[in-house]
Amino acid sequence: MEREDRVIEMLRQKNWQFRHLEKLHGQLDQSLQEMTRRRVLTPQEEIQKKEFQKKKLAAKDEMTTMIRHFQMGEGADLKSARSNPPLSARGH
Repeated sequence: MEREDRVIEMLRQKNWQFRHLEKLHGQLDQSLQEMTRRRVLTPQEEIQKKEFQKKKLAAKDEMTTMIRHFQMGEGADLKSARSNPPLSARGH
């Protein structure tokens, strides 16, 4: 577990995509918690809730895959990955 924590911290520092996924996962989690507090959701909100759940799970799956690849020694390219997103990913 400690090794996984070190890998996660390294990915946070070195990989912008991991940081982006982690931030997205947190935002979706917060939105879902707010929806859960409400007793009644409209049909549109129920659909939105399902979409948030799918996106949150996809983000988690992708982060888990990145961690696993790094642990299997395939993270050499991640270690040297840019710490900032390419200009195309920043909307420039």
